Amino acid sequence: MASRGVPLRLHYVAWNNATGQGQTGDALHHTLRWLKDGVAAAPQQAGTIVEADATYLKGTYTVDLTASETDAAVGLLGGISSTANVVIWPTAISFETLPTQPPGQPLGLPVLSSGGKNVSVLDLTQLRTSAVQGTVGESLAGAASRLGAVELDRANNLFKIYDTNGTLLKALPMTVDPDHPTQILRLG
Repeated sequence: MASRGVPLRLHYVAWNNATGQGQTGDALHHTLRWLKDGVAAAPQQAGTIVEADATYLKGTYTVDLTASETDAAVGLLGGISSTANVVIWPTAISFETLPTQPPGQPLGLPVLSSGGKNVSVLDLTQLRTSAVQGTVGESLAGAASRLGAVELDRANNLFKIYDTNGTLLKALPMTVDPDHPTQILRLG
């Protein structure tokens, strides 16, 4: 999965229908279009087209896309070749907003803190939605709105999740990094 709004090197294929093989040495004959969320334009760095490997990846080329070009939900790279019988196979890609910075930094994973002091960095994929006991048909947002607090019970190596009334919803076993006791390596 590609990160939204981050520069990207995108691969595409130029195929010769007459020979039934990828077309090598054709980069200067390509005219590309980048379809970003339904709006087509020439890639800003179309002059950066490079053949990937003429021996083992015949007909595979790359083009660099800028951060502004990848600031989209979906994109499609396509185009034409002025070489007879050569077609450019379209390459589709979807983008996600992923952390692009270290934990605790803007655009990074969140860091829990206590009194202004960092106490743990969480792998959020380990925190399962089962920690909130929702009713059938209840939205995750509705269930999550009942979350009140979390507690790091270091004496028992437990990560405790409470609702807004102070009732314990879930106690997940946690593994703490022995070299960095303020970091949780694993939950559950």
